Amino acid sequence: MVLYMEKEKVIIIIYYNLIYDALKTGKLIYKGDGEDIREYIHVADSAKLSVDILENQAFENEHIILTGIEKLKRIELLTMINEILGNKLEIVNIDSNYFGHYKITPYAFHPTVAKKLVANPFMDLGQGLLEVIRTISEEK
Repeated sequence: MVLYMEKEKVIIIIYYNLIYDALKTGKLIYKGDGEDIREYIHVADSAKLSVDILENQAFENEHIILTGIEKLKRIELLTMINEILGNKLEIVNIDSNYFGHYKITPYAFHPTVAKKLVANPFMDLGQGLLEVIRTISEEK
């Protein structure tokens, strides 16, 4: 699960910092080949789904995977950020041999079958990125 939002913790802070640094330096810097695929989910969507799970007995003792609707390669996300910011950024790869914890799938063998849960309606990735950019701009 890849969460994104303004300035929260874990992976969220990585994308906040990525955009913050890009606005400051003019560069979107990343490791890897950019081909790794993620299903991005806004933190508010993840939080709502988590509460829904806790409040609904149908999910009791179930293995649930929360994901977003929008599946993108990392390089596509960086290109999207660059386009939103007027194509003024340089996208820089600093280590093409870097391999994250997975390339295509977050799934690992587990003897329990999981159910995938997505938000409906959901926060659009582009709108979420605009929210992050607005937050950073207001901090300046």
